[in-house]
Parts: sequence; C-alpha cells; structure tokens
Amino acid sequence: MPGAKKLLLLFDHSKTSEVILSEILGGEASQNIMEVTLEMRLVSNYADWQNIVKNARTAGYNAIITGLYHALKDTDGSTVNDNVAISWTSTNTPIPVFGLWDFSVGSDKAIGGLVISPTAQGKAAGEIVKKILKDKIAPSEIIPVTPTSGEYLFSKAQLKRFNLSLPADIAKQAKYTD
Repeated sequence: MPGAKKLLLLFDHSKTSEVILSEILGGEASQNIMEVTLEMRLVSNYADWQNIVKNARTAGYNAIITGLYHALKDTDGSTVNDNVAISWTSTNTPIPVFGLWDFSVGSDKAIGGLVISPTAQGKAAGEIVKKILKDKIAPSEIIPVTPTSGEYLFSKAQLKRFNLSLPADIAKQAKYTD
C-alpha cells in the first residue's frame, strides 16, 4: 500500500500464531522493514480484537493484515465463528484489511493479498507425512514448515470500497473474487 508507514498483523492467540511469531518474525512482535513498522498482535478475546480493529486508525496503523482468527473466544469462552470474525472485521474497520489465506478474501472479508491456500498447506503437510512414513524420520525431528508459494487474490468489491488499485504487474497475475 503506497505511503503506508505502520501495519498491524492481527492474529488470534493460538499455537500456530505463536509459531508464526517465533519462526517468521524471530519472536519480535515489532519489526521495521524498509521504513515500514510491522507490529504483530496476538489476541485471545474477541472483544479485544474488536476494540483493536475499531481503534486501528487512531493507533496510527495504515492497514491491518489478518492472519488467523479461528481461536478467538467470546465472553462466555466459546470460539467465535471464523466467518463472523472476518466479516465483522471487514465491516467495522476504519482502514483497509488484507489477508494471508485465501479463505479470508471476499466482498465481506479482506481485500486480499499474496495468499496461501489450504491446498498449499495440505501439500506441505503431505511432505511431512512422507518424511515420517517413507523416510522413517521421527516427528520430533521435523521442523514445522510454511508453504513458500502463494498467489495474488483480491476482492474487487473491497478494492473499490477503499479506492485501491493494484500495480499493473500484480493485477496481471491476480485472481479476483466477486
């Protein structure tokens, strides 16, 4: 996003999110990358998530990148439906919301981005299973992996809502929803 200086990576507080923070961000929740501050927040409570989203602009963020939101808990301790969480986020955000996985992109969800699909994750999981069953490597000796490829996927409705256009080279490669 042109001119962005501060981005929020917003994740639920789950084991997977902790691994992402540790493995991809080296355990540092705040990073400066090419003059852009990237801050990762792990959130357990849905009400806290909602407050963070509603106050994102006031907190100085230019955009939100949603990671995982499948382990958010409501006030009664029940898990919030993932489609409810991303739809609420999209509807109530004062700033653009991007996603990391294809299931988070849509007209009532995130704008999009360079996303990973469950298919790519399944292939990565299959490679781990192969190492265990065929190569006889102990599961405890296998390092968790993140798929290294993705695709550009964007919501036309969300791009329009935030009056955003893609650079020509990305627009040519992108797939679109709605």
